[in-house]
Amino acid sequence: MHINPTDVMRSIKAYQDQSGQTRKSAVETKKNSHLQRPDEVILSSRGAELGHMVGKIKETTDIRQDKVSELAAKVQSGTYHVSAQDIAAKMLDSYKGLLG
Repeated sequence: MHINPTDVMRSIKAYQDQSGQTRKSAVETKKNSHLQRPDEVILSSRGAELGHMVGKIKETTDIRQDKVSELAAKVQSGTYHVSAQDIAAKMLDSYKGLLG
């Protein structure tokens, strides 16, 4: 790969020119900030309701602690058993789901 120094300098100059314009724009924006209205967000009642529901969903957990505790106790005591027929049925259901 051959790197041409002239192309490198052009790239650097273009970046510097762009950066200088950005700084000038920022200074002008700051000077005129008193003329601009502040940003504002207005949510419809439906949007606010959706936001409330999302918050409630985040608060809830998918883990049913009572069920987990019950199964953990059975496993710990050695009384947790699943029949081979139940396992086979779940495997077949899962396989059918993959096919169709």
